[in-house]
Amino acid sequence: EEDAENCAMLLSVATDLIDHTDSLLLHSAATYEGFGPGDLPSLPRVVPKILVAAFGYCVKERPVSSSDSVRSSIDQLFSRCRILLDNFSAIVDRLTFRSELEDELSLLAELCSDLVSFHQVLFMVDLKSSLNVWKLFSKLAREYCNSLRQDFCILIFIFSGFHFYI
Repeated sequence: EEDAENCAMLLSVATDLIDHTDSLLLHSAATYEGFGPGDLPSLPRVVPKILVAAFGYCVKERPVSSSDSVRSSIDQLFSRCRILLDNFSAIVDRLTFRSELEDELSLLAELCSDLVSFHQVLFMVDLKSSLNVWKLFSKLAREYCNSLRQDFCILIFIFSGFHFYI
């Protein structure tokens, strides 16, 4: 009982951190209209990793939790992560990666790799979000294909070890 209360409280803190990340993301997008990924490199670099970890936790822990309060807290965290993912995707969709800047190409390659990692944690539990992530990946890969040719060997390596669950 006490462990469940502590876990629910910790999940509440994690949910608050996701909410604050979302607020920061939306504030940054509004404040820096027209900014590129190199202007705020932590956004495309860190937000996907936070989300993959949080989604992974929710997917793994919800089925094994015996406490209603913990399951409810996990559902709340998952829901807030989905909102952050939607807002993040909308912002990334509007970014322009400058192909002449090596740092931005590196960010783009890392972001594409991170987008692929969403499949494993989302596909079985949230098909719509998973497909939206693939749509964003497809847009970025298509739009910057020529600039990313060198980095695509990394993505091909990722795909070669990647298994689809259909």
